[in-house]
Amino acid sequence: MSDVCSVTHSLTMTRVLRDVNRSIKFGTDTTDNTYRDGDVSASDSPGQLVRGNMGDHGEESLTPQGTADADHAGIGAGGEQHRNPTNGPGQGNDADDRQALAMANAALQEELQRERVARQAAENALRRGTSYLERLIATANVMILGLDRRGRIHTLNPAAEAILGYTKSELEGKNWFETIVPRDRYPEVWTGFNRMVHGGRLLQASESCVLTKDGEERYISWRTSTLIEAERVIGVLSFGIDITERVRTEEALRKSEERLNMILEAANDGFWDFDVANQKIKFTFSRRWAEVVGFTEPELTELARKWEECAETWREEVHPDDLPGMDRALRDHIRGRTPQYVYEHRLRTKSGEWKWVQGRGRLVEKDKSRNLLRMVGTYTDITERKLAEEALRQSEERFRVAAESASDLIYECDLATGGISWFGSIDKRLGVCMDDSLRTWEAFRDRLHPADRLRVQTELRQHLISGLPYSLEYRVKRDKDQYLHWTDRGTVLRDSQGLPQKRVGVITDTTERRKQQEQLAYFASHDTLTGLPNRWSLEETLRQTLAKTDRRHPRALLFIDMDNFKLVNDTLGHAAGDRLLVNLSQILRENLRDGDMLARLGGDEFAVLLEKATVDEAAEIAERLRRAVHERHFSVNGVIFDVGLSIGVVAISRHMSPAMVLAQADAAMYRAKDAGRNRVAIHDRPMDRSA
Repeated sequence: MSDVCSVTHSLTMTRVLRDVNRSIKFGTDTTDNTYRDGDVSASDSPGQLVRGNMGDHGEESLTPQGTADADHAGIGAGGEQHRNPTNGPGQGNDADDRQALAMANAALQEELQRERVARQAAENALRRGTSYLERLIATANVMILGLDRRGRIHTLNPAAEAILGYTKSELEGKNWFETIVPRDRYPEVWTGFNRMVHGGRLLQASESCVLTKDGEERYISWRTSTLIEAERVIGVLSFGIDITERVRTEEALRKSEERLNMILEAANDGFWDFDVANQKIKFTFSRRWAEVVGFTEPELTELARKWEECAETWREEVHPDDLPGMDRALRDHIRGRTPQYVYEHRLRTKSGEWKWVQGRGRLVEKDKSRNLLRMVGTYTDITERKLAEEALRQSEERFRVAAESASDLIYECDLATGGISWFGSIDKRLGVCMDDSLRTWEAFRDRLHPADRLRVQTELRQHLISGLPYSLEYRVKRDKDQYLHWTDRGTVLRDSQGLPQKRVGVITDTTERRKQQEQLAYFASHDTLTGLPNRWSLEETLRQTLAKTDRRHPRALLFIDMDNFKLVNDTLGHAAGDRLLVNLSQILRENLRDGDMLARLGGDEFAVLLEKATVDEAAEIAERLRRAVHERHFSVNGVIFDVGLSIGVVAISRHMSPAMVLAQADAAMYRAKDAGRNRVAIHDRPMDRSA
């Protein structure tokens, strides 16, 4: 207010100084002057000021005119008065008047400068406030919408653009209600807007539906205020929050409640509402439930009223043997140990017989201290199910007894849950307690041999697709590293729609049979005396390796015969000869490389299949074997023997047959014998008979 008064005072002084200046310059009386815009004003200090037109703020602008006017007025550059003999009467005080004029003009300029600084500060503050407001509008996470009184859009922030799918440039100047509001809601919303604009209501809260650019309906909660200028509403400013998800959730809840009410009307169950704090329980029963317990509807309604007054009267209708379990299930749920209350018990009917019911409930209300206030739940008649379960239990018991007396295991696997039911003493078969490792397929699968798991899983998956019965063989861990061999034969049970439900099968323990088979296979391929592979095994190995033999992978065969072995048998007996053969096989094994195959062909004949060996390398190995045996002195029954070996060497070609390889090696061995025994001969090469 003081600034305004100062400016007003300054403007008044300007007018006064202007008249004084005129009187000094032109010798006129100030009382005869009129005030006109655009006249010359008082001089700036030390020059003059020129009055222009009104400025932006209604002020008269003053500008320096220079010192020429000061000279013209009779004031020199030093501010002293110059006497002019032509001056008229009344000019003797010109110097004092001009000095007063200069001082007043300087004060005026100082006042105007302060006004300009204050105005600049106000403009800067306005710009900062405008910038802050623009940033606030741009970054707000709620819709900000500005409309004029005709409903045309002039403000739309990025949050509103994101929700509507329009840009501000697409909507600016358009009527909000004609563009965004759905047609069926247009009259109501437009009427409310006009009522607010013309009624001058300051603030209004509402919810309405808008139509996005993609045609989707979104629900917005609005807080709208009117914009008033000169006591007239010029528009509105609205802040909106997208509540579409809330509205849709409420609509879904409403429909769900409608469906629930329909279900309750058609249900055959009983419903209860338990006031825990006051120990009162309220029942609502369907017509079917009245038939279950043998009461008429009026009788049951009266009985429910008595139960509501005192919950203990309700407990009298529950079988005494079931009360402890019912109380325990209720306590567990109240203390948060179970997600819901579920318990099956017997309930007395009007005739005195017992019906099986299932009670299910849940906590729905607690106070601020987390104390239980209310539970709601249902009662369902499960008598028929209980009778069926009892009949099934007796049948399973008979089946269990029969299964335990059988040698095989029977199982049933639920494909939905993976649970397994066993019929037979599987725990005894595996030497473990009946724990969780035997109650689910996933846990049981972990007991399978690691090499069998993937194969078994793949074959079972293929069986589910094909629907054909399956027969699997796998190993199951018994204890530590011992595995049992099982044969699993089974099929899948399907429902009426053909979907697989359960897998049932019979398991036979084939461990002993497999051992017998493995022993038979071992004896068929190995020499029983020395444990070495026999002729059949050597020929099978030759057959497999011939195709792999080439220059990069050379192979050779040694044919070994013990010299004068018949003499040992004849003089010391066959038992002594067997011990000699066992000792000989051990020496040969000790002097061979890893990967070489030593086999006993029969009697005193042996063969060695050499991997990665040329014929010359094979000959060196043969010579090493011959020397190792010859340098060893064998003692049999106190008799010392020096044993010699005749060895034939043959290079193996991929075009040869096993029989041809053995025949050529045998021929080379006989060449060594013919040359004097205890030596090495190479097939198709001359030999040194002096060896």
